[in-house]
Amino acid sequence: MTNNQILHYVGHDGEQAVNSAMTQRQIDQLKALRCDLVTDEGEPLTWFDFDNPVEPQTLFQFILGDHKHRVDQRSKMANQPPLGVATVVDDACIRFEFYEGYHTLKKTYDLRSKDLQGVELEDFIETVERIMSGAA
Repeated sequence: MTNNQILHYVGHDGEQAVNSAMTQRQIDQLKALRCDLVTDEGEPLTWFDFDNPVEPQTLFQFILGDHKHRVDQRSKMANQPPLGVATVVDDACIRFEFYEGYHTLKKTYDLRSKDLQGVELEDFIETVERIMSGAA
C-alpha cells in the first residue's frame, strides 16, 4: 500500500467507542468516498451493501445499533463494541476491516479492492498491538 493512505474509523475514534451521532457522521463521511471494495469472488460492493437502513445486520447498521445501546443508553453488554476501520487512498476506500468479539476483538471481515485481493497485509489490531508493545 502507499504512504498516502488514511485510516477512517467507524464506531470508534482510534482509542474508544463513540456515540451513535459520531458513528453516523463517520459513516456519512466514508460513504461520501468511492467504494472500491469487492467480494471474495471479485463482485463490486456498494455502500448500500454496508448500510441498508431496513437491514440491521448490515455492517454499518450493526455498529450504529450497538453504539445506540452501548454508548448513548449506557447499556451493559456482554461483548466488545464492534468497530470498522477503512483504509482510504485517493478518496477511495480500498479496504474495510470489521472487528467484533466477546472477550477480545477479532476481525470477522476483511473486504478489499480487487488489487489487494490475496495480498498479505497487517491488520489494524495487529498494528495497534505491535505499537503498544513497543515493537514499532
